[in-house]
Amino acid sequence: YLFNAVDISNYQTSFVFPNFFHKDMWFCYPTEGSTVPTMALIWNWQTGAVTEAEVDFVAASTGDVATSDTDTWDSDSDSWDSDVTAWSELNRRKVVVAKPSATKLLQLDTGTQFDGVDPTCRVQRSGLALIGRKRDRSPVVDFNSRKMITRVWPRLKGGPVDVRIGSQQILEGPVTWTARQSFDPSTDKYVDLVTEGVAVAIEFSSNAEVSWELEGYKAEVSVIAQEV
Repeated sequence: YLFNAVDISNYQTSFVFPNFFHKDMWFCYPTEGSTVPTMALIWNWQTGAVTEAEVDFVAASTGDVATSDTDTWDSDSDSWDSDVTAWSELNRRKVVVAKPSATKLLQLDTGTQFDGVDPTCRVQRSGLALIGRKRDRSPVVDFNSRKMITRVWPRLKGGPVDVRIGSQQILEGPVTWTARQSFDPSTDKYVDLVTEGVAVAIEFSSNAEVSWELEGYKAEVSVIAQEV
């Protein structure tokens, strides 16, 4: 995936840096047609998980950062539930990135915005064909039947987030998505969304200044037909 995505004429602008706070290693690279890095593959060396993110910076450095904060108890008017600032921060082994387009140096992991702009955060899976579990709890995968999803129970902290599900009529084919539906874990237990296909997909996303953590989900899936 990575070798097919990197621009072969400008691969030398790629760079790597560690983010010790999250135990992540970032590989930033230019996608096809780009002269500077535009995407990053992120590997977590604790869990082994690999994710990706858009980037708009061209260099990064890890080390001690000297910063100051003018916030005081008297000036902070946010409520306990809405305040996302940290009690205190250790500035050792922090990451600073260079963004020439804005003539700025930016520190990662300070707040919930990207340079003052609300980010679009997304967790997505596609090509799912689970129809149940065996007695030993191992999953039953079936790509020869059509499945219908009618309800999703997210296990999520924070938010709210938008949830949508999708269908694929052939394996590895395009995804047809439903409309997004808001889910707030403080008031909601599930979302009712309906789609069907040989394989299905699911997505959780937000584009506001909110923090959230997805621990998992449960979907109501039924087999409706066998493919010939």
